[in-house]
Amino acid sequence: MKRVCNLLFLLLLISCNEKDSEFKLQKFFSTAWDESYCVTEKDCFFFVADKDRFDLTLLYSHENEAKQILDSMDYADIQHSSLLYSFQSEQDRSCVVLWKIEHEFYPTFKAFYLKDGQCVKIGDWGVYKPCETCDTYDYPIEAIRIDRKNERIEISFLEDVEFVDYSHDSSNDKWTTFTAGTLKLSF
Repeated sequence: MKRVCNLLFLLLLISCNEKDSEFKLQKFFSTAWDESYCVTEKDCFFFVADKDRFDLTLLYSHENEAKQILDSMDYADIQHSSLLYSFQSEQDRSCVVLWKIEHEFYPTFKAFYLKDGQCVKIGDWGVYKPCETCDTYDYPIEAIRIDRKNERIEISFLEDVEFVDYSHDSSNDKWTTFTAGTLKLSF
């Protein structure tokens, strides 16, 4: 019996040490082509357009190392604006960066996870606010919550959302409506 109690106490102690934490919005940038944006003192993103302005490429560099290509977009798809949001972990120096590309009707979000000088793409979604009487379908960045649950990153949407996942198929057009708090993406 003493062994079982010790084991239960040890499990309780371990589970208390597995702290969940939130990623808080730290910085955001309205981006311009051929510019760089540092989300930490060592982690920078670069937007480079080709000479004919057909393609826009997003690059990443840690501590001025060689730039790594993360993603690219057809320049014609970026009709309005492009924003970069940086969310910092409360626990460590890791970040989740959202690149929001404004389109005529809804924005696209491309998500990246930064930790220890490494940058990994974790998602590519179409997201907008379902509202027939609104002036804009723009989904508010304040309604996106990013948490770490153990070793997983969880992105949740705190308001109703129309959502499509482009991560595996950029031509996907299967939009789904989710009520506030029900859509949670885990990486």
